[in-house]
Amino acid sequence: MQVMKIILVISDTQRKNLVFVTDALTVFSLPEAIKAVQNGKIQSVHTVKTGAGTYLRASPNATDQDNVDFIAHSSYQLYDAIKDSKLSQKNVGKVSRSYLYQYVAQPKHSIFFAAATIRSFVKEWAYKIDLSKRPEILAALYHLPYREPKENPGSNDRGMQIIEEFYPLAKGILFR
Repeated sequence: MQVMKIILVISDTQRKNLVFVTDALTVFSLPEAIKAVQNGKIQSVHTVKTGAGTYLRASPNATDQDNVDFIAHSSYQLYDAIKDSKLSQKNVGKVSRSYLYQYVAQPKHSIFFAAATIRSFVKEWAYKIDLSKRPEILAALYHLPYREPKENPGSNDRGMQIIEEFYPLAKGILFR
């Protein structure tokens, strides 16, 4: 069993941590992350139960950089990373698709949109199948036109190519 470490946390506007990304580039919702921690799959954090629910906290021996609050970013912070006034929350509905495409096509911006797209697949398909453990399906969905969720999806050649070739390459670049 591979033990993972959380490297990024996305929180909501009330600072509740909702999405967790590990060094294996696995994305977990809060309930999925809690289960993974309880099963010993994620290191340096532990679960805490309160009257408001269960959440994750850094283990006492963890460094500041391992602290869940240190690596947490709100969706507004990610949105604020977009330094283009035409794409502000107030104005984004008024821009042309061409302008948005040109913005998103830049590698320094596209990662945010790619992550949001992948997470939306996991959420939308959840009632049929858990895609969080099926990167080959996510890779296939990402490059295809919209597909209705189904119970037993299969990957295609492109999805398998992404998992077998590009995923290890990206992981090698990101974690040198």
